[in-house]
Amino acid sequence: MSDPRAARTVAGALAAVSGLVLASGLAAGCSSHQPAASGLAALTPGQILSRADAAAKAAGSMHFSSTSKVGRSSIVFSDDSAPGGGQQDITMPGGGKMTVVVVSGVGYVDGNAVALNEFLSFPALTATQLAGRWISFTSHDPDYQEVVNGVTTGSVLGEIDPVGKLVKTPPQTVDGQVVVGVRGPAPASSQMPKGSTITLYVAATGRPLPVSCQEGSGSNVTDFTLSRWGEHVSVSAPTQAVPVPTTPSAPSGPPSTL
Repeated sequence: MSDPRAARTVAGALAAVSGLVLASGLAAGCSSHQPAASGLAALTPGQILSRADAAAKAAGSMHFSSTSKVGRSSIVFSDDSAPGGGQQDITMPGGGKMTVVVVSGVGYVDGNAVALNEFLSFPALTATQLAGRWISFTSHDPDYQEVVNGVTTGSVLGEIDPVGKLVKTPPQTVDGQVVVGVRGPAPASSQMPKGSTITLYVAATGRPLPVSCQEGSGSNVTDFTLSRWGEHVSVSAPTQAVPVPTTPSAPSGPPSTL
């Protein structure tokens, strides 16, 4: 969710090539009027978080969008996530674009040269050779976790749940929906700077599903919106995917497609 790669990736992209709107949307969409506390709002922060996780796992699948900002630049993620797999589309500074698919524990990446170079640190020559081709990552590959984290439902939840000492925010309205926030230290998987906090906003009426969250502060922020819980998510393994190279040279052959 964030996606755990976001903060590192944006910083790397800015250094190499030198952009959710939710941050502003949250400010614009939140009502200053505090709605009456619901049953959920009367619970402890830990109880709210527990119920949110349970509702999310019961729903199984969902869509999320996130934007990670560093200064004036940003990297945007759009995911359709399910318990066993999912698809993630990434747009980054400098024109980088990449799609990640996770199927049966294998991660597949299809990106342009900018994305492969900036996001996965492929050498420029390798990135050019593999641009537009599906590349497979298994659990034995060094970058495997960087690829698959934040794609499945479980890994998304692991990155947006605050940890440690939790506090509860007053009920508020976000885009017409009453929510209650749970704030605490960001999990290590978020890869946010040390000391960063995360606030997860949970629907205070109906099913207590996560609605949005915000990590970090100031000019280093990752924002998420989570929606379409229980949606049908279907992904399949790309054909003709090539294993991630262990050397700068890349195999030859035609690009593959889903």
